[in-house]
Amino acid sequence: MHRTECFVASTVGGFKIINGPPNKGKGLMDRKEDLEPSNETSPPNPARVRRIETCSELMNQAMECLSKNDVGCVMGILEELVKDKCHDGRLASKEIAYGVKEIVHKLWLRGNDELRRELLTKLMVELGVSRNWFRSVFNTNTRMLNKWLGRYVLMGDQTAQQNMMTRLPQSREDRWRLGLRMSEVIDSIEEMLRHDFGWSERFMCEKMWKFVGVDVDAFREYSVDPCQWLNALTAKELNDTRWLGWYITDMVIKTKRHTLYLRLNTTNTISAIHFVTILKQIQTPNINMNRKSKTKIGTEYLIRIPRTSWPWPLDKAEAISMLRRLGKVDLRKALAAATDGDGSVNYYGGVAIFNITFGVNDIYEVNILGEILQQYFGVTALITRNEEHGYMNMRLNGNDAVSVLGEIVPFMTHPLRRLRADLILVNENGELSQGEFEKLYDMTKYRGMNDIKRKHAIEVLTQAAPQTTTIK
Repeated sequence: MHRTECFVASTVGGFKIINGPPNKGKGLMDRKEDLEPSNETSPPNPARVRRIETCSELMNQAMECLSKNDVGCVMGILEELVKDKCHDGRLASKEIAYGVKEIVHKLWLRGNDELRRELLTKLMVELGVSRNWFRSVFNTNTRMLNKWLGRYVLMGDQTAQQNMMTRLPQSREDRWRLGLRMSEVIDSIEEMLRHDFGWSERFMCEKMWKFVGVDVDAFREYSVDPCQWLNALTAKELNDTRWLGWYITDMVIKTKRHTLYLRLNTTNTISAIHFVTILKQIQTPNINMNRKSKTKIGTEYLIRIPRTSWPWPLDKAEAISMLRRLGKVDLRKALAAATDGDGSVNYYGGVAIFNITFGVNDIYEVNILGEILQQYFGVTALITRNEEHGYMNMRLNGNDAVSVLGEIVPFMTHPLRRLRADLILVNENGELSQGEFEKLYDMTKYRGMNDIKRKHAIEVLTQAAPQTTTIK
């Protein structure tokens, strides 16, 4: 037989040889008798025999405890079974491993939320049982397991669920041991919040406004909905020109090989809610919290996408030049998103003021935008440099500001800027008296550096979107 041909022959000890004879010298297959089939089998592994005996005894004890409904006894024996590797059919036996799964399954069906939390925590967090093993117990999928982990483990016990607004978050180490990405944790808990607590995006919006001192009902009396911005969150595809607008202003994109990381960072109270909702149009963002100073904690929001899925130039100057090629509707969307990012909408002395701010070196970008506003909307922007900080500013006043706001407001998603724009437009239409307008607009004002609308990102997330604060 040629040495490159494969053949199989049983040998002493039960092993099978699938390779040909060695090139040189005498080897295992040199002798003719070694090529003859053998009826001998491997001797039993003493360690495995002892493990099977131990596991069998523990299984009997566990079944006896189950018959007495002694859950504490079963949990103690289950821990011993896992520590002795009885759940692993390769080390014990398939019958024993199946028996361990049966015990877990019976406990789960008998258990309340507290017992299920204890099962998941004991097996997966403390003892390191794999996700695949636990899924096989229930023949379930990853989505359902993630939901259970979010509900029973990461949200803690029932008391913690009832006091979820003030609970401490789980650690990164716990998420790693559970095999969860943080965005999966957020999705799991959000699903529970919707089902068990009636949470919704509108609930989140109203909680945010209450936190910053805006009376939602007062606005609604005049047919102004402070949560109207939620209806504009329709940029589900990256080729929507709003992603171009967010990128040329507030969004940072980092490249790592074939992956792009879209990042938004803020300490602002209202932007903390806004940034979550922007990125969630594509996927649930990961959220990192970082201390900026002794009194200021920032929140960073991040999603990861393939490089090939981003349709816009990564160079900011090239990206803003793309605005020249857009039709009017797409341009309105991009301009609305730029206003969401680094814009501002104000009202001083009876005059509406609309600004978009650019960086210190963004002279080209701000001038391009000024030209586009003149070409498409027939308005002339005032372009200046801030003397104190050096950044560039594009500004429209009065009727020009009102005209452009009227064009872009349907696509604006920043809660405060959208609310101010809606209020100014209602006022311009003569639907409010001066006193009514000032009363409502006053609620949206910032009052100094210590205003609650600043530097309270963590607090507002905890109250309005607690699923985002399950990490530290």
